[in-house]
Amino acid sequence: MTNDKQQINNIYKDLYLEVSDLRKNVYKDGQQIYASWDPSTLREDFKEAALNFAYYVALRRRDIRKLQLKLGNLGLSSLGRLEGHVLSTLDLVAYHLAKSADMPAVDIPEHMTKTSQGHGSTLDKLTKNFFGQGANNRYSRIMVTMPNEAATDQDLVDQMVEAGLDVARINCAHDDVSTWRKMVENIHQAGKKYERDIKIFTDIAGPKVRIQAIYTTLQNPKLYEGDSFFLTSDTTLKGFYDCEIVLSCPIPEIIQDLKVDEAVSLDDGKIIGKVQKTYPEGVKIRITQMASNGKKVKATKGINFPDRELNIPVLTDKDIDDLAFSKEAADVIGFSFVHDLDDVRHINQVMAEKVTEDQDKLATIKLETVSGFENLINIIIEANRYRPTGIMIARGDLAVEVGYLRLSVIQEEILWFCEAAQIPVIWATQVLESLVKSGVPSRAEISDVSMGARAECVMLNKGDHILEGINLLRSILEDIDEHQFKKTALMKQLNVAKTIFE
Repeated sequence: MTNDKQQINNIYKDLYLEVSDLRKNVYKDGQQIYASWDPSTLREDFKEAALNFAYYVALRRRDIRKLQLKLGNLGLSSLGRLEGHVLSTLDLVAYHLAKSADMPAVDIPEHMTKTSQGHGSTLDKLTKNFFGQGANNRYSRIMVTMPNEAATDQDLVDQMVEAGLDVARINCAHDDVSTWRKMVENIHQAGKKYERDIKIFTDIAGPKVRIQAIYTTLQNPKLYEGDSFFLTSDTTLKGFYDCEIVLSCPIPEIIQDLKVDEAVSLDDGKIIGKVQKTYPEGVKIRITQMASNGKKVKATKGINFPDRELNIPVLTDKDIDDLAFSKEAADVIGFSFVHDLDDVRHINQVMAEKVTEDQDKLATIKLETVSGFENLINIIIEANRYRPTGIMIARGDLAVEVGYLRLSVIQEEILWFCEAAQIPVIWATQVLESLVKSGVPSRAEISDVSMGARAECVMLNKGDHILEGINLLRSILEDIDEHQFKKTALMKQLNVAKTIFE
C-alpha cells in the first residue's frame, strides 16, 4: 500500500471511529431518555417514532459541527438530514467510512433499504390523516381560516376548495356554534362537488387575554410611538390620568401585578410598550415600538405580557363547551397557549370526559409562549401518549413572547424536533398577509412561504383577497416542491444552465 493510500485510509478510519463513538453515545443516552418517558404507556404506533425522537434529542445535546464539515468534505452525508432516521444515518455513514478505509468486513446496516422519509414514511401517513391526501405536485397542504361569509356563501367556499384548500380552520374565538355548523355544511358540500376530502380543523381559543373594551372620546382612536394609554380592569368609564385612550383587560389580577418597565404588547406585537407608572386602577403604558404611521386600536385584539408567565387554566369554560361541537364536526382539534405537561394532561382529561373513544380526534398543540417552546420535547411526548398530536407554530404570539430575533431560530428548531418525532407541523400566522388583506404581496412574504414549505401544512388567515392568497400559495408550494423536500435541495434541471451552449 502506498503512503498516499495509507494516509487516505487513516483519514477514513479516524472518521469511522469518531462516528462510531458518536453513535454509541447517542444510543446510550437515547435509551436513557426513552426509558424516562415510560414507554409502556405510549401508544403502540408511536413507540418507534418516540425512540427515534429520543436518539435525536441525545444527538442535539452535542455540538457536531466540526464532524459535519469533515464528512461533507469527503462527499459523505454531513448528518444534516437525519431527523427522521437518526441511528440508521449514523450506521450508514459508519459503514461507508469503514469500506473506504479498507477495514475488515462490516455488516451492511439493516436500514439500507428502509423508507424513512417521503412517501410511505410514518410522517407521510400521519400527514394524510391530519390534512388529507393533498395534491400530487406539492408536499404541503393548505389550511385556511374560514371567514364569517363561509357560513352563507356557498360559491365562496366552492372557489376556495377549487383553488386548493385542503383544510378548513374554524376559529372558535369568533362567531358561534350555529355559524360554525353552516360553515361545515358548506365545506362538505364543496368537497363533494370537487370530489375531495376537505378536513375540518377547529381551533379552541384558549385563555388568550384580549382587549375587552375601549374607552375614549376620540372618533378615530389611533396610537403612535411615544403615546401613552391606560390599561385597566375597571369597567366604570372615567378619566385615567390624562390618557385619551383607555383599554379594558378582563383579568384584574394581571393588571394589579404589573411592575414598572414590564413589557406589554397589543395585536400580535404590532404595538409594543412598557409600563410607565402603576396606579390603584391600573397602569399607564408608553408605546416604545410600532409602525410610524400609527395604528387604530380595536377591541378583541390580543394582549401579551412577555415578561411573565400567566397562571391561567389552559381551557376556559367556553373552550370546554366548544369541544362539544368539535367532537361532532372536527377531524382535528387545535389547543392554544399550552405551557407545560400539566396543561397537556388537563386537556387529555377534559377530552376523555367530553369525547368518547369512538369519537377520539387528532389534535394539535399551538406553540406560542416561551414556556411552551422550552417544554417542547416533553409536550410532544405527553400529547402523543394519548392520541396523534401535531404542532402549530403560531408565530404571532410566539414572536411577541420570545422576540423577533429568536423566532427565526426557534421556528427552525420546532421543525427539526417534530420531524424527528414524526409528527406534522402547521406553519401559521401572517402568511401572505399583505396579499390576503390588500391584494398585493411583499417580497418577504414570498420567501416566508418558501421556508414554510418544509412544514406539512401552511395556514392562511382570512381576508378580502383570500382567493388570490390560496392561488398564489398553491403556486409557490408547487414550484418549491420541484426544488426542495424538507431541508434537502432537489437538483432539477435548470433552464438557465440548459441553454448555456445555445
